[in-house]
Amino acid sequence: MGVDLYGNDQTVVILGFGSLEESLQKMYGDGGYVYHFGTDKFLYKEGLGDREVIAEEAVSPVTVERVENPVEEMKKLGVSFVFVDLGLPENKEQRDYTN
Repeated sequence: MGVDLYGNDQTVVILGFGSLEESLQKMYGDGGYVYHFGTDKFLYKEGLGDREVIAEEAVSPVTVERVENPVEEMKKLGVSFVFVDLGLPENKEQRDYTN
């Protein structure tokens, strides 16, 4: 799965086999958690990019929120999903991990 942090177009690209629905079920079917962190422990470092930060020590979340249906919640926020079927011949280049 890949998410373009720089485009900020709210699109999640799923690289998988079969169908979008099967892939979403495998990734998010059991629900999930959203971890909220305070900003005081994270630092911007030169060369990481404008949206990438690091922590120099272990950081615990401020709050943890259970999300029963992450896909539905993302759709409510305007996120769209694009599926790339790695089983198709035209997508062979994307499944060749030796390059």
